[in-house]
Amino acid sequence: LAGKTIRRWIVEKSVANRAHGSITDPIRIDPDVFIFEGGGQTSAYYDLTSAAIPIEIRSTASVAADLFGLYLAAAAVTLADLQGGSIGLGVIPGQPFTCTTGVRTRGSAVRALIGINSTVPLLESLSGTIDHENSIANIEVDGGLVRTKVAGAVSGVVTVNSGTWYDQSSGTKASVVENGGTIDVTQGGGNRTWSAFTPNGGTLRDDADSLTISSITRPTA
Repeated sequence: LAGKTIRRWIVEKSVANRAHGSITDPIRIDPDVFIFEGGGQTSAYYDLTSAAIPIEIRSTASVAADLFGLYLAAAAVTLADLQGGSIGLGVIPGQPFTCTTGVRTRGSAVRALIGINSTVPLLESLSGTIDHENSIANIEVDGGLVRTKVAGAVSGVVTVNSGTWYDQSSGTKASVVENGGTIDVTQGGGNRTWSAFTPNGGTLRDDADSLTISSITRPTA
């Protein structure tokens, strides 16, 4: 379907096992609207090519814990609004995910992974669980669970207001600001580095043997 004009691509919720592309041949489209609910037990595979649009993922197929109900690649989406389901963003080799504004999770049933070669300027967590393996500009945790993995670095600020952030990656975090919630560096191995840390509140589960904090800033609250 690449090259065809598609105004609205809406996949409504269903219990039927309908095939949506495959791991080697995803459905490639460039729509003006993309809303996905899905269903059944069969994973869906999409590549939104150069569509510069906000997208909504409301639910997906029910699959095993090591799989995703929706595998999504893209080159130019603006905001990815994840409301439910299990979503893999740019997790298939050769099918990266790029957005210009950010990824937001706002559903308790969300389980998502951002692949290592993806480009995301802002990850905002309101609820659910999201892991990211890629380097990212800024993270804001206002609820739910965020896990930074592999060598994922943060060039801007990790702000934790509520919810939980696990730092499990070897990538450097330029600035960490904790206003509430929980930060945990005891999960996973390897050394971690924060260039600056501002502890305004919340809980820090520290591991002095693996975490290096270059500068601690006097709290502003």
